[in-house]
Amino acid sequence: MRASSSTSSSTASQPDEPPHDKTASFHSEGEAPSHVPSSSSVPPATLVLVATPIGNLGDFSPRGAEALAAAELVLCEDTRTTARLLSDRGISARTEALHEHNERQRVPALVARLQAGARIALVSDAGMPLLSDPGYRLVRAAIEAGITVTAVPGPNAALTALVLSACHPIRFCLSAFRPPAPPPGARPLPDCMRRNARALAQP
Repeated sequence: MRASSSTSSSTASQPDEPPHDKTASFHSEGEAPSHVPSSSSVPPATLVLVATPIGNLGDFSPRGAEALAAAELVLCEDTRTTARLLSDRGISARTEALHEHNERQRVPALVARLQAGARIALVSDAGMPLLSDPGYRLVRAAIEAGITVTAVPGPNAALTALVLSACHPIRFCLSAFRPPAPPPGARPLPDCMRRNARALAQP
């Protein structure tokens, strides 16, 4: 996810949230030491979402590097962008592209690999995966299949824009990649923004 523009003050519910009654384990790498990937391995049959720098390679965390080094496969928006990050940290990893044009077709095979015990990491070109970036379909399918999904948190363009805006940060709404001119009949802004809310918006 690239840099955002302004800020907000209202929350919006996310559509199609993954169901909460599944047996999948979903947690953050920052919650407990047992969830932190070691330098030797990430648990088998695990999908790891890894945040990447949004401009400065020095912002990449040691845990993020460990997770990518431990993964058998790193899924990325653009393999060339991720290759630069891997090279900077001396990581040799197999990479494959996962983007908006191929994600739907690739999900079944990737879930099958996870079910067979593969350790797979997912990154975007910059920032936290899924936020205005590919990966939602894969994460949802993995959770529904009972696969462990975890995350190594890190840089996030939207939150960086929010805290630098000097706006009150208790509530905010992210509207990503809105069209310059909405089609006829479309609501120009989400409900949370129509209620006099400041908003984080991506052009």
